[in-house]
Amino acid sequence: MVAIALTVAVSSLGSYQTLGTHEVVAAEPARAMLHSGDWIVPRYGDVPRIRKPPLVYWLVASSGWLFGEFSEFAVRFHSAIAFLGMVALMSLWAARWYGREAAFGAAIVQTTSFWAIFYGRHVEIDMVMCLLTTAAMFLIATQPADEPASRARWRWIGILTLIGLTWLAKFHYGTTMVFGPVFVLWALQRQWRKWLNFVNPIGLLILIACLVIWPWLLLRECPEALDRWRFETVGRATGEIGYVAWWFYGPQLLLFSLPWLGHVLFAVPPSWRRAWRHGDERERFLWIWLVADVVVISLSPNKHANYLLAAMPVTTLLASQSFARGLARFHRDALRIPKLVPHVVALTVVVIGVAINWLVTAKSPAIQAGILGATGVGLCGVILIWWCWQRKWWSAAGWTALASALGALLVVLSVVTPELDRHRITVEFAQQLRQEVLRDQPVCVYVRKGTLPGFHPSIFYLDEPVYQVSTLAELLQEVKRSGDLLSVVERESLPRFRTVAPFVDLQEIARMTQMVGSREAPLVCVRLTDRREIDRPTATATKDSSTVAEPTKRR
Repeated sequence: MVAIALTVAVSSLGSYQTLGTHEVVAAEPARAMLHSGDWIVPRYGDVPRIRKPPLVYWLVASSGWLFGEFSEFAVRFHSAIAFLGMVALMSLWAARWYGREAAFGAAIVQTTSFWAIFYGRHVEIDMVMCLLTTAAMFLIATQPADEPASRARWRWIGILTLIGLTWLAKFHYGTTMVFGPVFVLWALQRQWRKWLNFVNPIGLLILIACLVIWPWLLLRECPEALDRWRFETVGRATGEIGYVAWWFYGPQLLLFSLPWLGHVLFAVPPSWRRAWRHGDERERFLWIWLVADVVVISLSPNKHANYLLAAMPVTTLLASQSFARGLARFHRDALRIPKLVPHVVALTVVVIGVAINWLVTAKSPAIQAGILGATGVGLCGVILIWWCWQRKWWSAAGWTALASALGALLVVLSVVTPELDRHRITVEFAQQLRQEVLRDQPVCVYVRKGTLPGFHPSIFYLDEPVYQVSTLAELLQEVKRSGDLLSVVERESLPRFRTVAPFVDLQEIARMTQMVGSREAPLVCVRLTDRREIDRPTATATKDSSTVAEPTKRR
């Protein structure tokens, strides 16, 4: 199981996809931190990036230092480690509450769940955040009622430290997702004495340090950060950033539970009965955790799918119970399956696999080889599973199913997803531009559109030295200041330079070919020269009659 989790976590981690816009927003400030030595003020293209706390930048910068480069693998490494940490933690939790079979089931579910694989392979802080909040919930949920005072103090030092780290990751989000359900549980069960756990001087000092030190240091250099933080926190809660329907997280919860949604749904009735009819505190904890977190994030006008991650470990624990019950029935030989069912299931899977292969390759011929490979692995797995099932080799059938699913996933990650990467042509243009044209020269990026306006992936792949401007006026100021400027702009922005043609001379150096279906506008590298710099040598020569003026060459 360890080998499977490692394979899922790191296989093709750096090559399955170039960094997307949201990933670059985390990776570029981290690289700037390491290069400049300024670990307080994150900068994106030489502009302070003060909307978010610094933990993700510190982690990515540490990975870059560890690996000696800021490759895709290096900047995603912390999320892969958090992915493995979640597998270990959920397995431990299931073992503590439900037994050995459930621990094995939790490890499989956590390793292969859609949400874990997706967020465990991206630069963003979401998987690390999930690990921090889940670890805090684990320490709270597993605290014995008769725990010695000394051990309880150390436990709550750990809990408050984890909460402090969540604040450095996403401000108040982690605090709300952990203490919201916990406070509701304590109130329902009238466990008032547990509030005394907060009387922990060391833990509170660590928490306060996480809340105060970095903001204080940053505000000394960027006083405007306070307004940005108010907008990011209060603004999200009051709808200033946007509004999404209250039911948004319902479909997301079902989607994130795949491919184990059936196991989760089968576990719901018995878990609910134990929680509210039989007074099982463990199941009650899970339900309050899930419901409270979903209600809190649903009440917020601004909604994003990643906010749901704090509640997703509940689904892993529920699915592990179904997994454990299924294994127990197998061991007792109490699970009766009609003989015709395996044949029907195998035939259905084959038909679905062939249909998916035909539909996908018809629309996207570029991924035909990858889809054929993944389908072939899956079909071979189905045949082997059917063969093992006929001989009642239940364990072999289960491991074959897991191995074939893993094999198909690896083919998709290594062959299919690179072909679907719509950022790759932009990345290749930026890298080639740096190597063949720019070399060690600074370049100014002026890009107005994209997934996040003002945060373009090209800034990361252009590498240092690079900086950005957000308006044409700022770009012209840079031209005026330097006299001669290399800049990367969107091709559709070129007509705007006609309005400043009397003042700025534009020479196109390199142009990116546009890829069908690309999310980014095609880019152009241009040299912008202040016309006063062009005319100055001629004017000087005219004043001095003893000097012969030579024609000015445009660079």
